[in-house]
Amino acid sequence: MHKTAAPGRFGLIDTLRGLCVWGMVVYHTLFDILAVFGGENAQMPQVLDAVRTFGAAAFIFLSGVCLHFETRPLRRFLMLFGGGLAVSAVTFLVMPEAGVIFGILTFMAVSGGIGALMKRLLQKLPAAPFAAASLILFLLLLNVNFGYFGTATHILYFYPEWLYKNLFTAFLGFPYPGFQSGDYFPLLPWIFAYFAGFFFYAAVGLRPGVQALLQKQWRPLSVCGRYSFYIYLIHQPVIYGCVALLHLLIK
Repeated sequence: MHKTAAPGRFGLIDTLRGLCVWGMVVYHTLFDILAVFGGENAQMPQVLDAVRTFGAAAFIFLSGVCLHFETRPLRRFLMLFGGGLAVSAVTFLVMPEAGVIFGILTFMAVSGGIGALMKRLLQKLPAAPFAAASLILFLLLLNVNFGYFGTATHILYFYPEWLYKNLFTAFLGFPYPGFQSGDYFPLLPWIFAYFAGFFFYAAVGLRPGVQALLQKQWRPLSVCGRYSFYIYLIHQPVIYGCVALLHLLIK
């Protein structure tokens, strides 16, 4: 981290977003390799699933931070929501068994829309306590999509079955039996990672030392972070095409 950012942008945020983007690319590359070469029974190792969860949470957290600087929320909503629709259409056309419903682009659009509508209210709340509360709620609700509270080895509570009924409940975070999506980011628990980022910056972001730190960047990653939307749109078709071609060449 040694260069300063271009005026109007925080280079460190772009750099961290770029790091998250490359983590996503690596994850999807390994996912496609397992899917193409391993068949239907191939499963992603738990450690990589944990890395995916952490990387996605970090990216969404940074998006919550960026709500403070958003000047064109409607344009951003339309871009992200349109991108989400495009990803769903293409994945269901090419890989129906792994079609994307409520993927991360759709989540980013909806969370950004909610954040923009609530921004004035959120700015009036005490930042530090709400940052901590948002992070705690995110961690407590990590397994809500699977129907329980706790960890896979220590289930403390099963949520009521009536919560898990249809597409609307799946959008909220309560997927119905048989629901499948190749990339699933519902409101719960992820909206709390978004709010945690917003409140975290509100609590510490305006301190002079933090402002100076945010100006630092590593350009190769910051460029990727700046164009993360476009990288997300094209990376999966490119990766899947390369892996499928490799499979044809060596089988």
